[in-house]
Amino acid sequence: MAAARHLSLRRREAVTGLALVTPFALLLATFLLVPIVRAVWLSFTPTESGAAATGPSIANYQFLADDPLFHKSLLVTGIFALASVVGVVSLSVAYAVMADGVGNTRAILRTLLFIPALTPLAVAPILWRFLLHPTGLINDGLGIFGIAPLNWLTDRFAALVGMTIANVWYLASLFMIVVLSGLRTIPADVYDAARVDGAGRIARFRWITLPLLRPAIAIVVIVCATLTIKSPVLPLLLTSGGPDGATRIISLYVYETGFRFFHFEAASAASVVLMLILVGCSLGVLRVLRAQN
Repeated sequence: MAAARHLSLRRREAVTGLALVTPFALLLATFLLVPIVRAVWLSFTPTESGAAATGPSIANYQFLADDPLFHKSLLVTGIFALASVVGVVSLSVAYAVMADGVGNTRAILRTLLFIPALTPLAVAPILWRFLLHPTGLINDGLGIFGIAPLNWLTDRFAALVGMTIANVWYLASLFMIVVLSGLRTIPADVYDAARVDGAGRIARFRWITLPLLRPAIAIVVIVCATLTIKSPVLPLLLTSGGPDGATRIISLYVYETGFRFFHFEAASAASVVLMLILVGCSLGVLRVLRAQN
């Protein structure tokens, strides 16, 4: 009798758990798995939308291989993502260390450092268009040091640098919270032991803080690279991919190919390539992290 009651209780728990998980699983399948499968299927469709299918084909991937705009977007994406990740990791760690300090101004400093992350994604590029304008605050600040104004939005190199600065400014405040959480997991007695051994502030940061922050930094790298590459909002609203494609990343290439030129099959193929790049980068970071542990 007791065994039967125990089995009945476990069955009820299993049914309850399944009922709680099912809505999320349905949402995940509807808004993530189905679009991925649809995009992969469409990328192997050789005909225009609405035309009769003639079987799977790699014609769309061949189109990407022959398209110089796609090649350039790959290069721009790599440079933009690498520079953004380095900048975001460095700045978020600096923000977190400052925000973790002792003092009455700690809460105020955290609030000020987190303000960029509260800016709506569609507003940040518009804000930076004003800042990077030839007569904007950035060039005014450079003029104080005797530096000639830069054409941030019309020069190829300056446009990519300006877009990277805007991206780092936006994401560093967001990932400061992740790094700050990692700092809070480091035991205080580890630092106390290092102080007893005569380790200075720089030595403690180099040999204690950074190694123990490795899991948090890995999360920052993966999520930052994903957010940087997959969203076309920043380059679209800031530079429209210009000048001459200098800021056209892959996600913007996908958007323009699909919704400006209505070549949805090639856009789907490019999105599949983008997905593979993101998965490859994530697995690479996780493998490096596992090897170091």
